[in-house]
Amino acid sequence: MADDLKDYYRRRAASYEAIYHRPEADRLTEQEDMARAIRRHLADRNVLEVAAGTGWWTVQAAAVAKHVVATDANPETLDIARLKPLPADRVTLQTADAFDLAALGRQFDGALCCCWLSHVKRSDLQRFLTGLHAVLKPGAAVFFADNSLVTGFGGDLITRPGDRDTYKQRQLEDGSSQIILKNYFDREELTSLFAPQADDMLIHIGRHFWWLSYYLAP
Repeated sequence: MADDLKDYYRRRAASYEAIYHRPEADRLTEQEDMARAIRRHLADRNVLEVAAGTGWWTVQAAAVAKHVVATDANPETLDIARLKPLPADRVTLQTADAFDLAALGRQFDGALCCCWLSHVKRSDLQRFLTGLHAVLKPGAAVFFADNSLVTGFGGDLITRPGDRDTYKQRQLEDGSSQIILKNYFDREELTSLFAPQADDMLIHIGRHFWWLSYYLAP
């Protein structure tokens, strides 16, 4: 994770989960649907979670998985995850770089990654996926989710000439602002990115979130 993005999430750690309590009924419904999809896809798996953050989605995986290793680059966000009622015998919280997962070993038959892909430069997407798949067993159940682009939500979208990536200007609780990398994906781009190594892939595109599930091809 880039230093500026790590700093952004470090500074937002204490208030980050307010985004999951917004009052829009359709957004809350999508979150509940996503939670059910996570539980359904990752049941009875040894799961690696990438960019677990404050553990909001870790709770869903932990409810059904054999074990979850929830990783994040920021110890500040994992400190908040530790306050959640996660079963200590089935959840391990660990600081790790999403681009350097090899040290974890190929022990996982499940993977969870929520709201991280949008922070990966398009030029680095394949490198990230290759590294993730390298620590998964063939046939592993994989679940990705992230934000859909909603006009007027989450700050102004910023584009730059000659740059394939997009950015958002976010306001922080202390009144300051910060520009962060924030990419958005449509069905076509998701299919192109994941299909070469995915079996039985399902893609859901909602108004507020998209998510997809698949099994890692041998």
